Amino acid sequence: DLDAVEAFYEERMAPVSFVLSPFADAALFTYLSRRGYELGSFEHTLVREVTPHDADPDVIETTDEQEWARTMSEAFFDVVTPSGVDLGRNIFAVPTCRNLIVRAADEPAAAAQIDIRAGLATLQCDGTLRRFREAGLQKKLIRARLHIAAEAGCDLATADVQPGSLSHRNYEKCGFQIAYTKVTLVKPCI
Repeated sequence: DLDAVEAFYEERMAPVSFVLSPFADAALFTYLSRRGYELGSFEHTLVREVTPHDADPDVIETTDEQEWARTMSEAFFDVVTPSGVDLGRNIFAVPTCRNLIVRAADEPAAAAQIDIRAGLATLQCDGTLRRFREAGLQKKLIRARLHIAAEAGCDLATADVQPGSLSHRNYEKCGFQIAYTKVTLVKPCI
């Protein structure tokens, strides 16, 4: 029941959001708009066929939860915070995922994750520390995860990106194409 979902988030003073695929019934968009939902953002879902890739010696699979979580916190929030690290640790612990890290100048510089299920590799959580951006590290992480996907026997790989972002361009340079665009509708906190 939508009223219960909205009440749950309202009690926590958090906005409610729904991600709609282009295959959603248009009536749902109208219904949510009438309930006060506004356009939040667009996101492209990209896809490509998985083909063999060489391993990249600079990218390692890590079991160091704390280091990966700290890297993700700084990459996404530009600062390491307890809540950012907690979020990273929860994401790290997803059992179907493998976590990767790239070092530069003997320190963690970028990290990412791959989730493999039923022949589909989902590339997610790409994060590069600000001082290491535009050094090609995200492309290294993309290629490394495609290598892992090929070894796991995946047929397809997918990733979600903001339209027109540097991540969007990096994924396209690695052979990904737009499958569809999703819209996020948000009901602001009152």
